[in-house]
Amino acid sequence: MKRQWSKEAGSGGQFEGGTPSLRGARRRSRRAWVHCAVVILAFCMSSLAHAAALDPRAFVSRAVELIEQGQFAFARTWLDPAVVAHRLHPHERSHAYYLRGYSFQAEGLHVSAAQDYARALEFDAENPAALVARGSLHFHGDGVRSDKSLAFGFFARAAAAGHAAGQYHLGYAYLTGAGPSHDLEEARIWLERAAEQGHGAAMVQLAASYRTAFTDQPEPEQAKHWYERAVEAGSAEAPVALGYMVRSGELEGASAAEAAAYFKQGAERGSGNGMANLAHAYLTGNGLERDFDAARQWFTRAAALAAPGSFVGLGHIHEAGLGVAADSEEAMAWYRRGAEAGFSRPTLRLVRLLLAEGREREASDWLERVLAAGTAEALNGYAWLRATSSAAGVRNGELALVQAQQAVALEHNASYLDTLAAAYAELGQFDKALATQREALALADGNEDLVRELNRHLGAYAQGRPWRE
Repeated sequence: MKRQWSKEAGSGGQFEGGTPSLRGARRRSRRAWVHCAVVILAFCMSSLAHAAALDPRAFVSRAVELIEQGQFAFARTWLDPAVVAHRLHPHERSHAYYLRGYSFQAEGLHVSAAQDYARALEFDAENPAALVARGSLHFHGDGVRSDKSLAFGFFARAAAAGHAAGQYHLGYAYLTGAGPSHDLEEARIWLERAAEQGHGAAMVQLAASYRTAFTDQPEPEQAKHWYERAVEAGSAEAPVALGYMVRSGELEGASAAEAAAYFKQGAERGSGNGMANLAHAYLTGNGLERDFDAARQWFTRAAALAAPGSFVGLGHIHEAGLGVAADSEEAMAWYRRGAEAGFSRPTLRLVRLLLAEGREREASDWLERVLAAGTAEALNGYAWLRATSSAAGVRNGELALVQAQQAVALEHNASYLDTLAAAYAELGQFDKALATQREALALADGNEDLVRELNRHLGAYAQGRPWRE
């Protein structure tokens, strides 16, 4: 009777899990399944290890294909057994470690990348790709300590071996002064060597070396030559740089339409800067027919790449209602995104909107972040708000004066002198304010709108009043 009851209880489902005999069957079934899975996994791993032992070079080749396809994690499943395979020559093992390091770096896993680059150099101390990769990590402080001197040493070793990327990085270090010294002649030597090997980024930097940012004796035609070489090599940034040269007047006789065409070429090649500048051309009608929808679309694409100018552009479109309904909250959201990315222009726009809403403390906190940019534009924007804001909690003449003086030292122009004059006025030093404002007016000669604005400020200082906005 007991056995029958148990059977009926099990068949009737009165006890979770059924009868003891049924539970035992299930446990045996699970054990069998686990055993089968373990056997299959062991077989696969054994086969994988066996295959790697037989032909680890094939695994490396397959990993290269996957890396080229952007499948970095999958590539590592082929590289993991390859790096420990006994049949690889030390140079080949070094290459395998470098590839795995590259796959880590491509996914932002810099510590793991640094470890693999170090292993690559253990097996081949002169692996030029690993030298450049390790140097790049130290140059930017990614996953390792920031040490530009150490980075320079890695780049120099790779460059001496004739490695194009090493030559490029070495030349760039000389050009920017990130190495032992700033040396324009040495920079051009190494950049040209890399450029002659078809290195597009080297062509771009070599072109830049002939412009006013790096030399007191600019050679626009030489810059144009190397930018055009870089365009032919497929560079996305070279046409954007040509657009800048046209727009700034460095290339005589060129039109705004030509600048827009260069920006469009860069944008279509995937340059975020090209997208932002093309959007600006559509927004202003400078070189293109004005098209707010096209401007918004290109700014949006540029913002996805965190391109400078894109966040201000989108914020301005929504704030002013250009092609869309005016929406200050949407505008503030775009300015905030730009501010969080560390850009000074959207940060200053965000501060202005916060002040308009009476959020002085938050505005002041964001304003302090502007200084991190360290550019003349950022310093000037900071100083202007500190000197002229109608919000008492934001105004600070002493801070305004320090940053305005630094901005003028970096770039002596009418707008920055105007800010310096405002700082003097905020401190009650009206004689200095008037003298500085007259200097600004002398530099603004010919710009009617600017002269008109500067004269308004001058009139306030002449009456002993600081300027307020």
